[in-house]
Amino acid sequence: MGRRFESCRAHQEPFWGHWIGPVLALVSGAHGTEYTSIIAIEKLINLLDPSQIAGTVILVPLVNIQSFEQKVPHVNPIDNKSMKPLLPWESRWDAN
Repeated sequence: MGRRFESCRAHQEPFWGHWIGPVLALVSGAHGTEYTSIIAIEKLINLLDPSQIAGTVILVPLVNIQSFEQKVPHVNPIDNKSMKPLLPWESRWDAN
């Protein structure tokens, strides 16, 4: 079964492959109302067979738990800010 991070309630499901290889992390639910991606990773957790992979796969089906629980799209209801500016490909801070 997966583990929870010490600092938050986000659930992660790590799979260590049978062979050494790269690490792949799939994270969904940054917007708590993006149900399709959350369901897809939950299904992948049940389908992935570590004996058939090389490397490590880390699956995080729901990263913005508060947004999911309160059905608030695009922002975290605790601080009313978007996580988008924190993404590495965003060139500027825009918390709107």
